[in-house]
Amino acid sequence: MKDVSFIAHAQVANVDIHFFSGMETDGKPTKTVSYSITGIGQKLYDFQWKKEGYHQIGWSETPNAEKADFEITESVFSFWLEEKYPEVNLYAVWEPNRYTIIFHGNGGEGSIAPIECIFTDRVTLPNDGFHQTEKNIEGWGSTTSTKEYEKNQTLEVRDLVEKYGLEAQDSAELTLYVIWGNYPQVHGDVIYVSLEDAKKGKITEEWLYRYVSATDEEDGEI
Repeated sequence: MKDVSFIAHAQVANVDIHFFSGMETDGKPTKTVSYSITGIGQKLYDFQWKKEGYHQIGWSETPNAEKADFEITESVFSFWLEEKYPEVNLYAVWEPNRYTIIFHGNGGEGSIAPIECIFTDRVTLPNDGFHQTEKNIEGWGSTTSTKEYEKNQTLEVRDLVEKYGLEAQDSAELTLYVIWGNYPQVHGDVIYVSLEDAKKGKITEEWLYRYVSATDEEDGEI
């Protein structure tokens, strides 16, 4: 009987990591990367995905997680790959972008504290805090000349951010400028009323309106 020799051929095992952005519509992973169990210096990937109003903070093995199990480019170790062989799913963890709304006096004096907010918030704009001689605050604008928002108006941060084109930027600043208007000018006629008529209740609000008018530089007669 002749001796028989056998040659063993070994192949390094790989683990497929399926990366989900959370924006898929077909249930399939956005990216799949194969990792060698014996590989050295392997890391998770930053695919530079963009999600309106959000930034990625890491990866999780749980869909729709709020906290990340791994950093975006965290090192991948052999023992973890062996545990997950032959494949594992990782899901992107997103966090709403943060914004600071800064209020500019646009020639007026005073100050208003900035508003710290996130993309999903609603904020109410202030109605005072700045002052200017013979002027009143008409509202707020993204430029120094045009009123786009009213005083005390409540608005979605999402809408404000979209106006500035900052949907994809985290920790951005947005400036709103006071839009100034002139105080209305009141005009009235000199009228005389007898004591007897006054006692009879002739002087009513409606009666006085016939002798008083007001005009506003921005709106005309009011």
